[in-house]
Amino acid sequence: MEAKTDEINKLINDIRTTNPNNVEFGEESNEQLYFFAEKFPKSFIIAFDNSNENSQQLIIEELETPIHDMIDLPLIYQRIISVKEKVDSTGKILEAIKVAGGKLNIDVTK
Repeated sequence: MEAKTDEINKLINDIRTTNPNNVEFGEESNEQLYFFAEKFPKSFIIAFDNSNENSQQLIIEELETPIHDMIDLPLIYQRIISVKEKVDSTGKILEAIKVAGGKLNIDVTK
């Protein structure tokens, strides 16, 4: 799990330091964030929680704006909420996924 957390930390750092006008990277990073949240929810939460406030805000903005509607938001929401070790930032992640669902008219809590 530590290797995945490190990989997610690298992605978060890349998002923080990359030119926001780089559309190609933005699409790729958005998909990667959702991939990690779905496949490795505990590592995702740990990496997010260990990020500074500015990085967390960037990640929240990415999560709130899914690039395409093929992302399984209800599944990701359920995987995040089912992580046993809750931390303060778990709620921020869940809220961002709810916002993303709202933009796509999906109730992610069901």
